[in-house]
Amino acid sequence: MSQRARRDGLAITGNGEREWYVFHGDWGGQAYLTVPRHLVRVSRVKMVALLRDLDRIAWSSNDGEGASISIVTGKVGDLVFGGMGGGRLRNDLWVHQEFASVRRRIGKELGIQ
Repeated sequence: MSQRARRDGLAITGNGEREWYVFHGDWGGQAYLTVPRHLVRVSRVKMVALLRDLDRIAWSSNDGEGASISIVTGKVGDLVFGGMGGGRLRNDLWVHQEFASVRRRIGKELGIQ
């Protein structure tokens, strides 16, 4: 799986890999969520607002620093690197266990039906 960030690209690449958004906090130290790019139906502004909300919950001591959204390519089941257990690429929204109780709200804020 490619862990490099991409600015653009197809939903499915020529080698069968797909693209996911990955939200990280603590300078990559914690994967907050992964979601297939094609499922997200909101603007980048709304995604950043959600990232800031999640970051305040998980790392309020970082004062908003170290949070990022990247695009990775991979296949369902691939791992996303990061501390605190990393993350996983799935066909749907994956959230870190810290956010399990608000998973539904996160999906709604991303425009996932």
